[in-house]
Formats: sequence, structure tokens, C-alpha cells
Amino acid sequence: MAKHIPAFVKKLYFMLEKTAAMAGSPIQWANDGMSFYIYSHCDLALHVLPKFFHDTKLASFERQLHHFGFHKLRGSPDEYSHINFQRGNFAGLKHIQPRRRKNELSGSSSVVVQDIDAMMADIQRKLLSAQRASNDVAQFLDCFVDNKPYYTQLSTQRELQTLEDIMWSPQVTYITA
Repeated sequence: MAKHIPAFVKKLYFMLEKTAAMAGSPIQWANDGMSFYIYSHCDLALHVLPKFFHDTKLASFERQLHHFGFHKLRGSPDEYSHINFQRGNFAGLKHIQPRRRKNELSGSSSVVVQDIDAMMADIQRKLLSAQRASNDVAQFLDCFVDNKPYYTQLSTQRELQTLEDIMWSPQVTYITA
């Protein structure tokens, strides 16, 4: 059975996509696309939420985020993340489903699950960052290999310039003295 994408999650995704081009938007994707920031709670509630959601109260919006497993990242009070909520990954949204009711998990189990979710999101973010850095290094090396004759010629010219500088240094010193 195929999972459907909950309306809240779909609206949240499209809200972030639509507001991405707006300068000074109160809600934006993080640079890595693995989370999003709320920059202005007041502007979000007054100007953005009414365009996408029926309930425009910020507390209700945050309650819905929690209900679907989003969490605030440690050290950033206004950054939210979910392991399956990423810019450009619309297919992953179907994996975001409402959390089970509190009475289905004991208090300590619920805390453990939340901690594991937070750690998984952090690990995934670091993995994506490492993959991007690795791709950057690979592109640099490809560029270097593709342009090896140019770099070899440049290196040879630098060596010749250094020898020329050494050779002319006594003459320049004599003339300027």
C-alpha cells in the first residue's frame, strides 16, 4: 500500500519552495536543504501562513510540526528538521507520517525515539555535507587533470621567472644603489 503525503507536510514543502525566492522571507530553507529556519515568527503568522494554511496561529503550526516528527535543532531555537524533509526530495515526503499517540509509547521511550531521530537527522546532514565536499574535491581534481598541460606550462614559466629574478637581482641592486 502506497503512503500518501499528509496535507500539512505537502503545504509546508510548497510554502518553503514558494518563499525561497522572496527576499526577506520569514521562513527559508537552510543552505544545505536539510532543514528550515523561521526568521520572524510574527511575519510568518501574519503574512505567510494565511496563504498556505487554514489555521494561522504560530502555536498550531509548531504543534503540527511536532506532530509530524519535526524537531528543533540543538543550538538553534528557530531551525527545524525532519530526516525525510529535504529540499528537492519530494518523494521523501511520503515517509513523513503523524507520530503515534503519547499513550502508545512510554515517556522514556518517547524521549529516546526523539533523541534517535535528532541524531539520525544530524548524521544525515553531516553525511550530505561530506558528500558535497567530496564531489567538490573530485571536480577540482578532474579540472586539474584536464588542464595538466596548462599547469605544467605555468609551473615552468614560474621557474623561469624565478631564475630570471635571481639573474637580474644584482644588476637592479647596482643600478638603484
